[in-house]
Amino acid sequence: TLGYEKPRVAVSAPIDYIHPKMPATTEAAQLAAMSKNGEIENCEIYGPITFEAATNREIAMKRGIKNYVAGDADIFLVDSIEECNIISKVLILFSPAAFAGVIVGAKVPVSLVSRTDTAFNKLASISLACLLSHHLKRVKK
Repeated sequence: TLGYEKPRVAVSAPIDYIHPKMPATTEAAQLAAMSKNGEIENCEIYGPITFEAATNREIAMKRGIKNYVAGDADIFLVDSIEECNIISKVLILFSPAAFAGVIVGAKVPVSLVSRTDTAFNKLASISLACLLSHHLKRVKK
């Protein structure tokens, strides 16, 4: 939808390796395996991976992560609205970054905005939801 031919997707976890007592790590690994097996197409998925390793190649290399998603993710996939809220607020307040959020998985894309978002960020979220909606309608035909 956004013009990436094969986006690099980093699946969030609190650590960069599979730990059987941490469901986020096993679920991230399952998504990555589904991508490798061709069950999820048109993207490269890697996980589990922490935010810093997903966004900083030097950190990823120091941790021995040699996947090309690491340090250069186009999408950072989180598994809860709480985690999304924390990461987005930190990026907006300390980077400063523009933010556009969409919740997927419902009948239609849901624009994710905050009461404190700037007008630009609200417009970006609405625009992203519209683009995704248009794309989904086109794909279903």
